[in-house]
Amino acid sequence: MTASAVLQPLPSVELGALPAVRTDARFVPINFYLPQPHTKVVTKKPVDGLFYKLVYPFLWRIYLLGLNILFGILALLLQVTLVSLKTFQSLRRPQFPRKRVVIVGGGYAGTSAAMSLEREFDTTLIDMKDYFEFTPSRLRTMVEPKHSKVIQVKHSKFLHHTTILEDKVDLVATEFVKTASNNIVEYDYLVICAGSRTRDVTFPSFSELAQHGPNAPGVRDGAALHRHGGYADVINANPGVHLSSSPTMPAPVLASSPLPPKPSQPGPAVILTARAEHFHQFYDVVARAKRVLIVGGGTVGVELAAEILEHFKAKELFLVHCRPQLLDRSSLLARRHAESFFVNNGVTLLLNDRLVGHEGTLWKTKNGIFVEADLCLVCTGQQPNSEMLMNATFHQYVNESNGLVKVNEHLQLQDHPNIFVAGDLTDIPEEEEKLCQTAGHEINVVISNIRRRERHQELIKYTPSACPMVVSLGKYDGIFTYRGWTLIGLIPAAMKEFIEWKELVFYWDWSKWAPGGVFDRDPYDARASIV
Repeated sequence: MTASAVLQPLPSVELGALPAVRTDARFVPINFYLPQPHTKVVTKKPVDGLFYKLVYPFLWRIYLLGLNILFGILALLLQVTLVSLKTFQSLRRPQFPRKRVVIVGGGYAGTSAAMSLEREFDTTLIDMKDYFEFTPSRLRTMVEPKHSKVIQVKHSKFLHHTTILEDKVDLVATEFVKTASNNIVEYDYLVICAGSRTRDVTFPSFSELAQHGPNAPGVRDGAALHRHGGYADVINANPGVHLSSSPTMPAPVLASSPLPPKPSQPGPAVILTARAEHFHQFYDVVARAKRVLIVGGGTVGVELAAEILEHFKAKELFLVHCRPQLLDRSSLLARRHAESFFVNNGVTLLLNDRLVGHEGTLWKTKNGIFVEADLCLVCTGQQPNSEMLMNATFHQYVNESNGLVKVNEHLQLQDHPNIFVAGDLTDIPEEEEKLCQTAGHEINVVISNIRRRERHQELIKYTPSACPMVVSLGKYDGIFTYRGWTLIGLIPAAMKEFIEWKELVFYWDWSKWAPGGVFDRDPYDARASIV
């Protein structure tokens, strides 16, 4: 049979009839299903009722919200499962010889390094306290002592194979570190995450200020501060003489009387916030104080002032800041919101001013304003804890201008590839905020580079990047900033609570939820540990 005989046209048929299909094996049967002439296509008319206009979109949003909640719960269960499995695996400690890693500092970066490396290395953590504390939430413990139980976790609860030494490192050498109790701890790798503290501040008395002569700042100014529920109203030390009442910006005012008023109490309580090891123990001091003076309008000072304001609304609160605006490194919206928050709640702001001395409970500023307060909380700039490197071997690696430690692009101490630095100590050329997220990014690079050195792989570089920052103004207000974007109100406050929970979940004791029941520490582990 020829091809022309095979490919013959089908005979014409009426619409809807099926053509005859040849049964020859060379043909593929084909059926043509065409609509009949009498077939009607029925379409459903849209309903223009009130239900589809109002109720249906609302139910659709509820449906989407339910899906988000469901996926959030599933993600939480997955995270808990992964943490539990990680804890279960870490409880089985390998017995082969391992290299020694010494970690100085038990904060966010130090504990993260210990948890990640204790399965692979003989890890030792040296810290002055036996517990981890979530630093961004520690200010709340001053007004809410029970909150310390939430943000403080014993090191022994989550570090199952790490030697924990409650001590202070005084000296760092090329192969060992020396502690304050004369313990020598040798290392193959050293990770320094000692953090920072509030700068040491001393306030001279009025008599010491007078010794500098009449040209000393503030000596000839004799004004006393009167609280007016906003910015400062300055009145003369002589009663009844009103000098200035500027509700928008405080300005230095000279008083006619050269003598300051006498304090009503013998002396105030002065607390350096970052030097307080047990913050919640100062609750009674704060509760008894009637007038509280806070020095520093950065993140710490703003958050602490908001916490005191929320829990003790009857207190007179004064906030002194050396810059023209609060939160001077934040966006304009963030600065304005913080200032309006305090002004609306009756806090006296002394901006572009600083303290120069005190006599008892009476404090004097550079602009000649006298503040009477029986409690002073110092929240000024941070000072790196780099004294351990101030010796003949490592002193050249400490920046004399700011006390930070010079590191290379791999976060190694220069010329010492087995010593790594992370957290508040790093002297990064690009400016970056010293936050928990920053410390987390740095310590992840350190952990990866230690493993890569063991595998003889190329080290990764640390690239500074902007991190989101959340400043809480109590429990129900806050400020969120990221790359120029600012969000204020209740949502940032809720974000702060979520961040606290998200970070602390990794420090909870998940061993009792691991498969097989409760797991104790290895009974053959004779290394020193804090129980």
